[in-house]
Amino acid sequence: MVSAPRCRPGAWGLLTLLLLLPGARGQCGAPPRLRRAVPRDTNRTEGFPINAEVTYKCLDGCVKIPGKSDTVVCLSNSEWSTVGECCDASCGAPPRIKSAALSKEDEMKNYHPIGTTVSYVCRPGYERTELRPVVTCLENLTWSEAPAFCRGKSCGVPKGPEHGRAVDVTNDLYGAKVNIICDDGFRLRGQTFIQCLLKGDQVEWTQPPTCQAITCSPPPNITNGMHNGSNMEIFGYNSSVTYECDHNFSLIGEASIHCTTKDNIKGVWNGSAPECKGQCGAPPRLRRAVPHDTNRTEGFPINTEVTYRCLDGFVKIPGKSDTVVCLSNSQWSTIGECCGRLCTALPRLRRDTNLREGFPINTEVTDKCPDGSDKISGHGIDRRISSAIIGICLSIGAAVVSAGIFAALTKKWQNKKRSYGVNPDSQMTETTSNLILKV
Repeated sequence: MVSAPRCRPGAWGLLTLLLLLPGARGQCGAPPRLRRAVPRDTNRTEGFPINAEVTYKCLDGCVKIPGKSDTVVCLSNSEWSTVGECCDASCGAPPRIKSAALSKEDEMKNYHPIGTTVSYVCRPGYERTELRPVVTCLENLTWSEAPAFCRGKSCGVPKGPEHGRAVDVTNDLYGAKVNIICDDGFRLRGQTFIQCLLKGDQVEWTQPPTCQAITCSPPPNITNGMHNGSNMEIFGYNSSVTYECDHNFSLIGEASIHCTTKDNIKGVWNGSAPECKGQCGAPPRLRRAVPHDTNRTEGFPINTEVTYRCLDGFVKIPGKSDTVVCLSNSQWSTIGECCGRLCTALPRLRRDTNLREGFPINTEVTDKCPDGSDKISGHGIDRRISSAIIGICLSIGAAVVSAGIFAALTKKWQNKKRSYGVNPDSQMTETTSNLILKV
């Protein structure tokens, strides 16, 4: 049996020494340094084994140059593979524009060095202007201002719905909105605006809302009356109905009401329906008075007042009412005779300030004789003054001689009173009358 050869102790020691020397086991030192990029793993700076890869990241403000490698490899000779500058200064993403979009080619790019231009195409609903549609990376790494190289397509003059119109029209281009309002008496159904939107590759206004007529519910019916709209089903805005009452009933309130609105949505009647209340017939008949208004003989509304006037030869009795009222039950209020016959004027006694020329029957009048000695009272009856009062008044109105004789007789009568103890007051009127007649 042949034994396997053994290594010499000296050979093992040499191998160990070679493995411990730098590069003896195939390692790379620090990766290459770049001006605008650094290795992603900054914690390890040397001792990279063979085939190790190091990837770089761009410093702030720089981006990777498309097509440039950003990775180095530790080769078997313990050297790093060749790498060039892979990052450079660049503008950020191009600005987004409402009316235009980046071309498909430029949309894929993320590296925009100074002086780079990008192109735009108009979005649907917009059309090209005379300006060139390009946005440029300036030296300060910002994009130049985007010109208005796209503008909205026009929808033309907006049209309102029937019984409505477009208002506040300031723009008719793609995306514009225009408010719609309805005419008086109509309410809006649908959106309150129209908008210029895309349809296919063109633009047009959206469907406008509708304007519907505002209507009122049927007007209320009334007791003892009717309105002239009973044969109608729809009561449009501003339409009206008129009420009238049955025979012997009076209309209280406005005869007509019309359909209106408070919110431009719902129709309402502008007021309450009137009422029909009963009427009174002819006013009560009095023997000595007639109503002032003799032209009207019946059909008096509730609460109507009728005032009477006395017939010739009669005057109103003080304290007596001369007015009747038509009550809610269609009956006249109660009234009695308010006029009485006239009496002739009293004889010329010493005048009271309230003395009048004519006196109704049963009017009581009080006065004094010229000397103020006695009160004489009388009641007018059938336009004749009692004979006693007439006699007294004639005597008082006689000549001065008659007045003297009357005074003497009166004194004589008083003396008899003292002699016989008789009170003459109770017989004053009759005695005086007799004395005057004797004179």
